[in-house]
Amino acid sequence: MKYKSIVWLFAAACLTACNSNDLLLDAESFNEDNASIVPCVSNVPIRFAPVDLQDVTGKSIQAAASRRSNGTGSYSSDSVGIFCLAKYSIEGLTEIHTPTWSGIAKKPVGINEYSIWIKNELASLQYKDNSDAGKLVWDKDYKDETGFYPNNDWFAYGFVAYYPHTQNIVYTKGTVTALVKVDGDDDVCYAMAKKPKTVTGDSQLDRSGFSRSYYAGLSHDSGVDEWIYPRFEFTRMMSKLVFTIRMKEEPKYNLHVEKIELENFPCIMKVGLASRTSGDMKLNIDSNPKKRFIRNKADLDEQKEKMRACYKMDSLQIEENFPELKSPLGHFELREENGEPISNQRNDDGSYKYNLSTQRIEIGGGMLIPPVYTDHSKSTLQVYVTLADDAGNTYRNRKSISVPPPQGGYVAGYAYPVPLALTCPIPSPSDGEITDWEVEELGSINETLTQWERLP
Repeated sequence: MKYKSIVWLFAAACLTACNSNDLLLDAESFNEDNASIVPCVSNVPIRFAPVDLQDVTGKSIQAAASRRSNGTGSYSSDSVGIFCLAKYSIEGLTEIHTPTWSGIAKKPVGINEYSIWIKNELASLQYKDNSDAGKLVWDKDYKDETGFYPNNDWFAYGFVAYYPHTQNIVYTKGTVTALVKVDGDDDVCYAMAKKPKTVTGDSQLDRSGFSRSYYAGLSHDSGVDEWIYPRFEFTRMMSKLVFTIRMKEEPKYNLHVEKIELENFPCIMKVGLASRTSGDMKLNIDSNPKKRFIRNKADLDEQKEKMRACYKMDSLQIEENFPELKSPLGHFELREENGEPISNQRNDDGSYKYNLSTQRIEIGGGMLIPPVYTDHSKSTLQVYVTLADDAGNTYRNRKSISVPPPQGGYVAGYAYPVPLALTCPIPSPSDGEITDWEVEELGSINETLTQWERLP
């Protein structure tokens, strides 16, 4: 899929149509990348400030993007969802122009047409090796006015972005919520655009809203793009499990790890993207960790009812359009950092990467899970480990290894060690299942809280 910016489509038209008084920024403030994106007052394209890849989420999205590397050192994470949501009336006609984010089931008209100006559009975060910043680029070329701020100047807008993109969106009059299916391989991140740093002298525009009027009111010395364009700083929603394994005694034959799996664990993140009250717009991420993911079937059914209402669908259509939302619990499998299975991973000399001995080794790239709270019925992890020998025999524990949660539950953006100590399986032609594998040093998962970004 090609990723093209709308920058070049409208640059020539803007530069020829605008006179010197229409330029919003002094030419000296532009570098090569943004020199041709001076918008016209009449047509202001929607674009974003560079994304700082040094922050915690930059690394997270980078990891996902690297799986799609084309071998040239250029990467693109093509699953960022973006909303442009009306916050308040610029004209001050509150009784007439009051944003409402509901009423989107049918083709929006009138006020609804401008309340959700960009509705869950795909964008990609593009970057190159060794770069400190990436850029958000629309996943498609806009060929109509939705690539610009509205010219009617009814509303000032806010932006919210999240990763990875989903079609499972619940709308109400003043909230937008994404239901993101997770499987242990990808992080879930969100960000609300930072308010404009430029003072325009207009009290309405100083309320952290973007619009055509906002850009028309900028002076020539307003600054560079990271000051005037929406700027995202992403936050993680997931916790990370770091698995290590050692054998209790030295194996008499070669053994390596084939799989590490987590069964029956909450697998739907509830990402409250935005809420609006009296012209203020804020992230709607619930402060209560119990409400940041789908907890049980009753919770899932409640969310489906909300989707059914806002999309005007019956039960069958909901299941057809959102087939991944069948159960609040799912299956997680540990993988490599690049997303590949850990089974059959080899070293340069041809040996298995995860050969086991009495020396503890770290397995895979970490498993990402929703941060459950301690009294949740599934907060104790149920882990299964599959080993294999050189003859092709495989061994899996019949009874799951129970891993208790850390005190206070898991915290988003942190990594937790899961140290496993295994006995050597006894080869059997009829039954290769093991019953007595266990977690070693149970207290360590409660005592060790490692900031994710500090992991090697």
